[in-house]
Amino acid sequence: MRPNALHCLLQGLLTAAAVAITAPMIAGAAETAPAVVTAEALPPGAAPPSLIRKVESRFSTFVGGTENADSLAIGLRNGTPVRLTGFDANDQPVTVTFTPATGHMGVGNVMHSLNVAGRVLVREGIVEPTPEQLTAALMGGTITRADGTTVELAGVLQMRADGMGWGRISKELGVKHSSGHGPSSAPFIPAQQVNFIAKDDDRRRARALVADDKGGAAARTADVRRDGGRGNSSADRHDATKVERHAAKPEGMRDGGRPDKVDKVVSAERPARIDRLDRPDRPEKPDKPERPEKPEKPERPEKPERGGKH
Repeated sequence: MRPNALHCLLQGLLTAAAVAITAPMIAGAAETAPAVVTAEALPPGAAPPSLIRKVESRFSTFVGGTENADSLAIGLRNGTPVRLTGFDANDQPVTVTFTPATGHMGVGNVMHSLNVAGRVLVREGIVEPTPEQLTAALMGGTITRADGTTVELAGVLQMRADGMGWGRISKELGVKHSSGHGPSSAPFIPAQQVNFIAKDDDRRRARALVADDKGGAAARTADVRRDGGRGNSSADRHDATKVERHAAKPEGMRDGGRPDKVDKVVSAERPARIDRLDRPDRPEKPDKPERPEKPEKPERPEKPERGGKH
């Protein structure tokens, strides 16, 4: 047998042996390998806990309680029906349901939607929106202002579904846009949102209409009324806790059992300083007398000439 043929035969035998040894190992690894999980949208009825916390923290007072805030967070996130409960303009119980036209949205888009819709309502002087007014600001519709006039709103979600960006939506609705990945979680207080109204005339009108809303106190009162007096919102629970602590605190005691600080005693006024007496003027020194001029020295007489030697 030739050397080249022998070499090829040996190489083929080694390759076949390697395949026979490694084939069972590869098959076993394939059976035990974990399946690749692809990212999917959350199912209806679910939303990221972080989004629910953000919406509750910022909008629960403005939208009428945590139940409405949770429904908005879940519905806008997944494109599922949103259910808002509360009272209408005549203080009659009302429930409104709508399905967002935007479909699935990210956390930032959900926060921008509610933020822009809230500023549009504040622009019209509405600080305690009813479920119908909230729906009109989000989906479009007619609302009635406090003075009885009506205005047609385009609907933030409908404009977003048409492919418009948040900057353009805000501009066409007459408000300013919060840049970034979404507004902060600070409470949405109507009196503070007046500064985000674009036109000066609208800003002055809105400021006059929300002047009685002291830091959202009116909205918190309406929140308790809408929840049947239960005070389900986080703001109500916070206020109720403060009231209980204040009621349980003995008079003259601070939180933690420490006594209140005693008011500082006002110190007596110091007597006015006595003006120092002026020093007497020093007498002027007399002028020094002028020195008399020195008399001129008399000229020396000339010496007589000496006689020469003979």
